Amino acid sequence: MGFGMAARIPFGYDYDYETHEFSVNEEESKVVILMHDMYEQERSLVRVVRELNERGYRSRAGNLWSPVSLLIILRNVFYCGDYRYNMLKEGDRQKVKDESEWVLLKIIM
Repeated sequence: MGFGMAARIPFGYDYDYETHEFSVNEEESKVVILMHDMYEQERSLVRVVRELNERGYRSRAGNLWSPVSLLIILRNVFYCGDYRYNMLKEGDRQKVKDESEWVLLKIIM
């Protein structure tokens, strides 16, 4: 599966640009599972982020987690085995294209 160079690799995964394959990043995937489990229990982005940061977990760039970054991970369909792209309009990345223009791929690992 081709993956655009500008696209972000979801936290918890690595991507090999030569083979065009995703693989699970073992350390990051533990944090992703913890995020989902904690949110399932707490139902609060703020409490989960606070706990993650207090435990010393950081983003791939070494940053503290924020409620927005956590929400992006919790809502990302990639973790369900799908990859979506071509959703946002060129020139105005805040506007969503019509759903008929989206590209949805099943991820097989």
